Amino acid sequence: MILPGNCARLDETPYGNNWICVIEGDNLDAELPQLKIGKSAVNFIQEDLDRFKAFVQKALGDEVSDRESFFIGVIEKLDYAGWETATKDFFGR
Repeated sequence: MILPGNCARLDETPYGNNWICVIEGDNLDAELPQLKIGKSAVNFIQEDLDRFKAFVQKALGDEVSDRESFFIGVIEKLDYAGWETATKDFFGR
């Protein structure tokens, strides 16, 4: 239970720091129509995963097989330019 004056508890979650996104409600009227839900969200994520997999394959070539492109530690093999591209194209939204 959250008691008056104990707003710090609002920051507590069972997920800790493992959130993949945060939604800020400052401009919901304009931004809500741009959100993807249902099949469009699934398609968006699948297309991004396919693009990222192709990016890793192209950047690392023979260093990684098609099946390994999402294994832990694979993107650590990217050089500085690869990291810059990955963060800009995939994580900087």
